[in-house]
Amino acid sequence: MFNYFCKNKNELGRLGKIITGDDEYPTDKDGIFKKTFDAEKEGKAAINLNLDKDGADTHKRRKDQVQNNVSMAAYKWHGASSLLIAATVIYGAKLGYTYLEQKLTKPQFCEATNDKGSMQNIIDSIFGSTDEFLRRDENDKLLWNPEQKEIVDNIQIDYMQAMELDQECTHYLFYGPQGTGKTSLALQLAYETDSIYYIIKASSFLEKDGPSNFTHLMRRVKQQGSRPIIFIDEADDLISHSSAKKGRRLTVFNSMLSEIQSNSRLCTFIFTTNLPDNIDERMMDRLEPVQFVNPNMNTRKEMIAEKLEYYFTDPVGLGGLPAEIEYDEITPEIIKIMAEKTKDWSCRGYAKFVTSLRKSLVRKDEFVCTAQNLLDHVDYINRRNSADAIAKIQLRDQFTHK
Repeated sequence: MFNYFCKNKNELGRLGKIITGDDEYPTDKDGIFKKTFDAEKEGKAAINLNLDKDGADTHKRRKDQVQNNVSMAAYKWHGASSLLIAATVIYGAKLGYTYLEQKLTKPQFCEATNDKGSMQNIIDSIFGSTDEFLRRDENDKLLWNPEQKEIVDNIQIDYMQAMELDQECTHYLFYGPQGTGKTSLALQLAYETDSIYYIIKASSFLEKDGPSNFTHLMRRVKQQGSRPIIFIDEADDLISHSSAKKGRRLTVFNSMLSEIQSNSRLCTFIFTTNLPDNIDERMMDRLEPVQFVNPNMNTRKEMIAEKLEYYFTDPVGLGGLPAEIEYDEITPEIIKIMAEKTKDWSCRGYAKFVTSLRKSLVRKDEFVCTAQNLLDHVDYINRRNSADAIAKIQLRDQFTHK
């Protein structure tokens, strides 16, 4: 057999085709199988039979292997395709949700805003708006020192003129003690001009998503077209000297500089700080500083009288109490004594004081405030403020020594 295949090499190739299924059984008289059966019918029939059997098994094994390989390749392809489709759907759903959230709802990083998004506007059109509950009551007046009031009035006039005449916006740096009316002034500007406002903590731009938050904010601002007020509170860490030297702070800082310089008619930026001397020079050159101070003696007396009237007799100021609180004993002389005792209080402090006094009276079912009630509560608040101040100093010293 071996010698035969050595002399007839073409027959070996044909045998290979038969084994692999590429050819049918040969029918010609001179074929390999005819000659083999004639020459070796008795002694080598079993060998040829084994060859046929081995060839069929080999063919079957190869066919099964190819089928398995094809099936595995198909499974892998379908698996990869399914994973790719699933990832695409999930990513698309995430982008769609983010888009709808940005378009239909208010910015989540804002402390307060009247830009509520399309969805809330639709709800308000059906069920009524809640803006009136956010608007400052006209009877709850903002009071300023005479020199401070002149500055505030000029800011309001400049802002309104810029709106009406399409002039460049002035950007401000408000600095001074807490509770002196910085946020209230920004809200008043927005209310009087029906402008959109955004009140944001500067820390929202210093977090991991800070740069994207600022990009999202400016995208919404550009869609408004009404010169919104962007009020960034506690901006010391955002626009100070060190802010232009670190990671995402540098990104947000440069973006703000660019927006203030290139889009001067887009919006009004208002920053607040307690450390105006630490503001970066590039930012300071683009801002107009405005100092806020605690009320003087005459303003304190006026403020005490106004807050007593508002929180003791005004229906809104009473906050749903069944009856007014009488305070006939509190004469101008008593108010003067209180003003002398509260020379270090801020504007916000008087509102908190009167509401606290009202709560203490209501808890006792008393609807009459005497002069003694007023002065005793002043002493109580002063003692508490002193204790809080001492605790803060001790805590600061503790960390300083460490």
